[in-house]
Amino acid sequence: MYRRRGRTSRRARSELFGHRRRRESRPRAPSRRTRADGPECQGTAVQYLRGHYARGRGGARHAGGVRDAAGEHPRRGALSGHARRRGTRHAAGHAANPRRDDARGGAPYRRLRARGIIGAVRFWRLRRAGARLPIRNKHLAAQALTHRSHTEGELLASNERLELLGDAVLGLIVAEYLYQHYPNWDQGQLSKARASIVRASVLCEAAKRAGIPPLLRLSPAEESAGGRERPSILSDAFEAVLGAIYLDSGYRAARDYALKHLKPELDALYAGEMPVQDYKSQLQERTQAWWRITPTYEVVDESGTPHNKTFVVQVKLRDIVAGQGTGSSKKQAEQNAAAQAMQFTEHNRRHLDETFG
Repeated sequence: MYRRRGRTSRRARSELFGHRRRRESRPRAPSRRTRADGPECQGTAVQYLRGHYARGRGGARHAGGVRDAAGEHPRRGALSGHARRRGTRHAAGHAANPRRDDARGGAPYRRLRARGIIGAVRFWRLRRAGARLPIRNKHLAAQALTHRSHTEGELLASNERLELLGDAVLGLIVAEYLYQHYPNWDQGQLSKARASIVRASVLCEAAKRAGIPPLLRLSPAEESAGGRERPSILSDAFEAVLGAIYLDSGYRAARDYALKHLKPELDALYAGEMPVQDYKSQLQERTQAWWRITPTYEVVDESGTPHNKTFVVQVKLRDIVAGQGTGSSKKQAEQNAAAQAMQFTEHNRRHLDETFG
């Protein structure tokens, strides 16, 4: 102990009370009897103490009477209780505390802290993406999962180009599947069935089965607006992933991936349980057969943020507005408008016959 003018010094008090607190939870050093049994045992005890102090787990401060052959004290370089509370050391030149680094993950943990929480989240999402997506090119996988809101204006870094490619690949895969499995269907039936499979609601469910939603890279604003569950974003991401697989591994791998995650809908189509809901095609067939008129679609309103828009579309039969629909995309709004026009033409056929006759 160190004493100054009749009082216990601050350092001595910290060592004393710090030792008392640590004794209850940390392993004890070898007993005096073990250390006094001979030079071999004494050397073993010194190494034991040094190992504990070097790892920051020194068990006892009462080992002050033991020194090694070079006369060095076994607790040199150890932290006092006061220094442990402050997170500092007695003297300069000591190495980093291995115990603190080991407990928190060491150098990798410090690097992740430097990158920030967002960087760490992105790191683990990309790592999971590599484990779930059959894409060997990690840069391509990251681009397929990057929404345009995350690129801060750099649209070439988003998944839109891959989405265009994946849309074409998906259309070919579904058309080939239907052509091979339904040899008695004509061109109209094949077109309707393909449209029912590649619509946004079906691709959204396929993206969820593939585990894509938690891997998406979105901006904080898009994340807070519920973009991770938006059908348009999920369907586009599924097509982008499919395009990336096509570039990375070829058509066969892309076909296996698409058919695997679209299997419930394909099975329902085979069993006749999946209705074909291509209202645009149905409306055009009806108007052509009844009045030889082709319906036209027009976007009359567009609102919302660039990443969360709402479209309003009207469908016209010449100058008559037959229906109006809204949706998060133009395709969805057109389908809703066509569905309303189907009801309008059915209920007002006599009046429309007189108008167009």
